[in-house]
Amino acid sequence: MKTTTLNFTAMVIALSLLAAANRCSAQITYTQSDLPKAGVIYYRSTDSSTSLSPGSGGAVQTWNLTPLTASSKDTLKVLNPAGTPYSGKFPSANLAAEIGSTGVYDYLTESGSSLQLNGAWSAATQFEFIPDWTMLSLPATYNTKWMGTFKDAIKMAYPVPPYDSVEVVSHTNYYDTVDGYGSATTPYKTFSNTLRLVEVDRGIDSTYLQNASTHVWSSFGAPTKSWQKTFTWYDANDFQVAKATLKDSTATTYSYQWLTNIVAGINEVTLSNQAKIYPNPATDELNIQLNKPGIKYFNVFDITGKEMFSTEISATLSQVNVSGLANGLYLYSITDMNGTTTGSGKFIIGR
Repeated sequence: MKTTTLNFTAMVIALSLLAAANRCSAQITYTQSDLPKAGVIYYRSTDSSTSLSPGSGGAVQTWNLTPLTASSKDTLKVLNPAGTPYSGKFPSANLAAEIGSTGVYDYLTESGSSLQLNGAWSAATQFEFIPDWTMLSLPATYNTKWMGTFKDAIKMAYPVPPYDSVEVVSHTNYYDTVDGYGSATTPYKTFSNTLRLVEVDRGIDSTYLQNASTHVWSSFGAPTKSWQKTFTWYDANDFQVAKATLKDSTATTYSYQWLTNIVAGINEVTLSNQAKIYPNPATDELNIQLNKPGIKYFNVFDITGKEMFSTEISATLSQVNVSGLANGLYLYSITDMNGTTTGSGKFIIGR
């Protein structure tokens, strides 16, 4: 069984795989120090159905993903587990993640030898992996391989008399290979030093229903087999570049997700060439002071990652009308004409 949360979580792990990469078309090695850090927000777009092939693996590849068209957008927030509501359920976790503002939190444990997914928890949905799912065997480089097996069970309300709950139990075998490196071009930009990870998952899913009166669980239907293959590209500086998912071995269309921006989050800003914005809090107008003049784009997002607007700026000092924004916290990024992020941060609208 692969839930949407798990697919997104796989991206959480994947987001960090290339931070230790060399800046040349050579071997790339990933270690614990390159895992994602709490406080970072990743902005992503999704093409939910396309026949675009992920291409071949191998050394010095060129992957062209520019035909992708966004059908939806989301954010991935990397968090400190201590600041999440369900950290007590996974005491060994030292990393957490949330997609947008879904209220579903994924919990992970990092070490020098691996990065493992412990499970996910929310008010409505709970599941954990037994044993933990090894997302990365560290250090990872071209031709690194690992495999494993886990059991996970997800429980949800099922208010269909005489039942009140449903549980889906999955036993999954996974096989991972870092199968290539080279350059990848997405609708966002070209990444010259990328590494690709391929994972194949094979599982057997069983469904059970709980009787509301007797609290007895009974099987529902026959067990079903599941299969999934994912291709994930990573870049030395921008972490995860893209991910392609094939849900069935006979399918001919993929679902793609790719990075469109990175913001250091509401607690810190680390990008160079940072612009200054003021006043902050603002009411109806923001002043944007750039370190260097030139054509750039000022992009504003709400805290869930939804893009509010984007406007061109070029002068060293520009004014942007924000009178249409409601009171609250907003994130911004500044990108050049090539799509490279040169600044990011946050501001508050308060009237």
